[in-house]
Amino acid sequence: MRGKLENYFSMLRSVDGLLKLNTVIVDAVAAFKRAALELSNLLTEVSELETTRPSTTTGKTEKKRNAKYALCEAGANVCAAIRVYAEETEKKDLLAEAMYTESDFKRMRDTELPDKVGAVKNLAEANKTDLADYGVDQAEIDNLATLITAYNSAMAEKDDIVAGSIYSTQALEGLEERGRKIINRLDLLVERLQTTQSEFCGKYLTARRIIDVGVRHEKPEPTNP
Repeated sequence: MRGKLENYFSMLRSVDGLLKLNTVIVDAVAAFKRAALELSNLLTEVSELETTRPSTTTGKTEKKRNAKYALCEAGANVCAAIRVYAEETEKKDLLAEAMYTESDFKRMRDTELPDKVGAVKNLAEANKTDLADYGVDQAEIDNLATLITAYNSAMAEKDDIVAGSIYSTQALEGLEERGRKIINRLDLLVERLQTTQSEFCGKYLTARRIIDVGVRHEKPEPTNP
């Protein structure tokens, strides 16, 4: 969760905790009781959303990177064999279709790479009898197909997490907006209690402070006289 949202929901939880400790005051006013219940229910939704929120993309990014490098290396190796075969047999069209190095593959867009390597695999498949003399066998061609599938799978996993993360953030922002409406009502209701419940109102104002939970709050070191 982003820092701003985390800080805001932390404040709402502080207010919710105070209200639950002072049910005698809260329950005495029907509108106050309703708002407090709405706040509690909203925080339950926040907790459920945080629990199901997609995990970090760090591991998925590494998996995609590893799959890409493996695919680029394997694709380049097959291209090298095809080029030697094409040059010896003077097949210029075939040579042109296999003019890729490992660096060329690595520079390709994520969506372009599997298509280009797939085309190389098809070339190898179509010429596999002749390529046998150059060290390319069916196992190597099949391995290239497997690497393409693995790369596409790693790409899909990362995309799903990113999409899920965007959805979760939007949902949390929607809950934040609902929370603001509830807290505004609570502020007005508490304001009416200033003269009769001053101690409670003071605690409420303290709970309403938004503290940056991402920052360490330490006492300053005393200065030397």
